[in-house]
Amino acid sequence: MSDKEFDVVEYLNELLERAVASGASDIHIQTSSSAGDIAFRLDGHLSHIENLPASNAHHVVGRIKFLAELKTYQEKFPQDGRIGTKESGVDREIRVSTYPTVNGEKVVLRLFSRELVHGLEQINLDAEALEVLRKAIHQNHGMILLTGPSGSGKTTTIYACLRELSQSTGKHIISIEDPVEQILPGIMQTETNEPRHLGFAEAAKHLLRQDPEVLVIGEIRDEETARVAVRAALTGHL
Repeated sequence: MSDKEFDVVEYLNELLERAVASGASDIHIQTSSSAGDIAFRLDGHLSHIENLPASNAHHVVGRIKFLAELKTYQEKFPQDGRIGTKESGVDREIRVSTYPTVNGEKVVLRLFSRELVHGLEQINLDAEALEVLRKAIHQNHGMILLTGPSGSGKTTTIYACLRELSQSTGKHIISIEDPVEQILPGIMQTETNEPRHLGFAEAAKHLLRQDPEVLVIGEIRDEETARVAVRAALTGHL
């Protein structure tokens, strides 16, 4: 399709609709001087969808940056932003991350819904695993680690656990996330802020003074965060 025939608004709208319909968690767009590669992350696996002419791919990236309120001319430094449901045209909010590579700019769109939070029964655990997890999250203290590759369902599982806890226990629950992907009533949800030097470890230290019974740390990336998490688990927190 030539530049004159290419409607970037229509193409991006259709791409987002296809991603939502297929159940994709992420859209990857890799640009280069010769082409643009489009891929969806489906059930944890990255699947190639199609190639675009280089000029069209750059138009798509420019449109995404515009909607996410990023600098459209900036290609040499990473940028992060968000696209709301009103701007995206689909029932998903979108986290946008751009990064320069040796071939061209890489853009990743993470699709998530603030409205849809599954219960534990809806995340397809077998009966034994469900019983073990449910027993664990209702303990008064200790540590639960949810791990796995990208797209494996970690966030979905965490929110399912939090939904059950918020509806059944009345405990004071605090989360530290990067970013908050779904809003849960009854939970004190907070975000990290690296420019203000408020990472997971620093946020956890402050929030432990907010008297949480349950503390959710979105990621344990370093030794300091791990140390804070273990100490919290050993001093009466879950």
